[in-house]
Amino acid sequence: MTGLIFHLIPHTHWDREWYLSRAPLQARLVGVVDDLIARLQADPAYRSFLLDGQTILAEDYLRARPDREADVRALVKTGRLQLGPWYVLPDEQIPSGEGLVRNLLLGAADAERLGGRLDVLYSPDAFGHPPAWPTLAREFGIRYGVVWRGLGGEAGQEQDLYRWRGLDEKEVVLWHLPRAGYEIGAALPADAERLFAAWAPVRGALVQRATGKHIPVFIGADHHAAHPDVPRLRDLLAELDPQSAFRVSRLDEFFQAAADGAKPAPLAGELRWSYRYAWTLQGVHGTRAPLKRRYSAAELALVRVAEPLAALARRAGGRDRRPVLELAWRALVRCQFHDAIAGCAGDDVAHAVESRLTSVEALAHEVVRGSLHDLVHHDPDAARGRAASPTLVVWNPAARPRRGVMIADVTLFRRDVLVGPRGDRVPREGQGYRPFALAPWDGRTVPVQVLDRRLGTERLDAAHHYPDQDEVDEVRIAFRVPSVPGLGLASAGLAAGATAAGGARPPAEGALVKGRSLSNHWIEVALEPTGALTLHDRRSGQRFADLLRIEDGGDAGDTYTYCPPTGDRLARATGPIKVRRLAAGPLVAALEARFDIGRRVGIRLVAILYADSPMVRCILDIDNQATVPWSAASSTLIIRRPGTAYARDCPLDSTARPPSRGRRSAAWRGRRSLWIRRTIRSRRRSAPLRRTRSWRRHPGRVGSRSSRRGSSSTSGRVGEICWSPCFARWASCRAATSPPGRATRAGPCPHRSRSARGGVGWSWPSRRSQKPSWSAATRSRRSGKTRSCRCVDSGCATPRTSRRRRSTSRSTDRGSCCRP
Repeated sequence: MTGLIFHLIPHTHWDREWYLSRAPLQARLVGVVDDLIARLQADPAYRSFLLDGQTILAEDYLRARPDREADVRALVKTGRLQLGPWYVLPDEQIPSGEGLVRNLLLGAADAERLGGRLDVLYSPDAFGHPPAWPTLAREFGIRYGVVWRGLGGEAGQEQDLYRWRGLDEKEVVLWHLPRAGYEIGAALPADAERLFAAWAPVRGALVQRATGKHIPVFIGADHHAAHPDVPRLRDLLAELDPQSAFRVSRLDEFFQAAADGAKPAPLAGELRWSYRYAWTLQGVHGTRAPLKRRYSAAELALVRVAEPLAALARRAGGRDRRPVLELAWRALVRCQFHDAIAGCAGDDVAHAVESRLTSVEALAHEVVRGSLHDLVHHDPDAARGRAASPTLVVWNPAARPRRGVMIADVTLFRRDVLVGPRGDRVPREGQGYRPFALAPWDGRTVPVQVLDRRLGTERLDAAHHYPDQDEVDEVRIAFRVPSVPGLGLASAGLAAGATAAGGARPPAEGALVKGRSLSNHWIEVALEPTGALTLHDRRSGQRFADLLRIEDGGDAGDTYTYCPPTGDRLARATGPIKVRRLAAGPLVAALEARFDIGRRVGIRLVAILYADSPMVRCILDIDNQATVPWSAASSTLIIRRPGTAYARDCPLDSTARPPSRGRRSAAWRGRRSLWIRRTIRSRRRSAPLRRTRSWRRHPGRVGSRSSRRGSSSTSGRVGEICWSPCFARWASCRAATSPPGRATRAGPCPHRSRSARGGVGWSWPSRRSQKPSWSAATRSRRSGKTRSCRCVDSGCATPRTSRRRRSTSRSTDRGSCCRP
């Protein structure tokens, strides 16, 4: 093909933290950018350099070299150094839509402060992209984009230029990186003798996919310094290929030239499957799952609690807390970096992310505390000399009125624990817990159900006093909340009285415990002898058996990809189980089951049912103490559901997905059932590198793994699962980032707007810090459907006597009776 125009785009892909922590990579970045600035200043023919599409690299550099800010500004203003539009290159599927918006807002602000933003949404290494990606770009005035993973290898995905349509029908012109990704031109030498052999395969790979005559050639790679002589490389290529033109271009210049006269292929929907083209690495969604859950909780605390309360308090004349919120958002968005939040970086990086999340949680807590004090006109200094008057404040973060069952923690004063100089202070004494009811805002007395009570301490801070440290009774209660206005506050005093809860509703509408089962008006859930659950929809008569069955197996993969070891031995939970009643109703009923798998993996499952909710909330803890010198220990959650598709929450949208993708061949696509597996947690004691793994082929793997040798110790909260018949699916729940009742492609949930959903993320019976604010309804995070012969289960059509054990080879996951 003749008449082609190749645009040479010098760049680097700089993972801020990955196999090394941020500090050593920042030290290397300083030297790389020092050399880059000197090169750009010395050679005007070196027209531009793309600093990886994220402004945080400039921030890290200027933090070490503030004296070079004027040089950076001059290069950015003239377009020779391109920054942004991201603040960090994020994983685009784990953060919420609001989290991605804040990322772009911070990137735009920093880039404009330094001289200008790159108007191309550059995502060269994200592990898939949500369907709202074009919408997000256009909302920020961006018309062009670059991606690599998640697209390619399927029919109709053979070219390099696309017109990707978003949720609102707006489109972006998308250039798809070649199979070699952003490093396709990194090895091109500025040496005539070696260039011929290096250029031929690069040219062939690019021209084969070209839609038009304009083709970009990315010159750079991971943590690479700038190419030493791009102008000479351009001249040598022009001599080598005289029928083509070669330019050193900015990325936006390429798009402006390529968009004229080109015919991009149409594209729509999410991009997360490209295993025939480039690794999409969907297995990372299960790696270091507790870290991801903690990120989501911190993000939710900012979006749904801290920011709205701060805005309401400021509107009411309180303090302006926006600077503190920006600090929190910057720390949170730094956690979005794709290798960090994906969990595929080293342990040092994971520890750094946890430290940032601790800062975010503390900042959000302070914003909430101060804003709440402003809204209810509470002065901690003035309150020191007054008699105790415990008050529970309820806040509704939704924009519509809500009511229903709520879980809250209250503290009841017992005695002073003096802090600081005693002076003339006299220690106070209180009564602690006594049976009580709530005297709320509407004048009625609301009885409560006591779920848990224990001794604890509470610190009350004030601006002009030492902290007031008290010994208190911590009491967790459930109660029915009358209607609270949208974004409104309501308070209730604590009045002495009976704690029995039921209100005016008859007991038949409450949550009840009968032996090993829980029931309310809508559903009934029972614990099976194996530790699994059986669920009965009392309205439709449908029954779902053998839910949440646990199995333990091996893993020879890594932090990106699950791979079963040769000769893997799978052990399933078979019981017996020990059952304990945690709450008997009438507002909340709960059962705890404890059991083992092979005396090496301890399981704790808590099933919770609210009186006003057609949803079962489950808490799952796994303690894996297996010693496995030949493979990784894992604990896997099996989720089986009938049907052909499932709904998945994604940034700014929800999307329908088929239940399975082929593992090695298209034969898997003919299965009639699916084992959904998702890594939950991994902790390793004996080896220097902790490795968590996940299965790349499916949207979720629930399990816990460590490395291939040594001992494995896995413990802690692994997941919170919710089921509702109105969803017609199991879903690993996450607190909503949009108002309840939002319709999805699978259809709206008619029960989400019926009543309040308090207590999402409730860690019971462990004592976590719980704010007396109202949690939103849940949205689906993970779910699965079944669609194949299960050779080790009762669904296989092959007679049981002729079944053979399911194959554990790497080439197939089917039993012998189901092989094609």
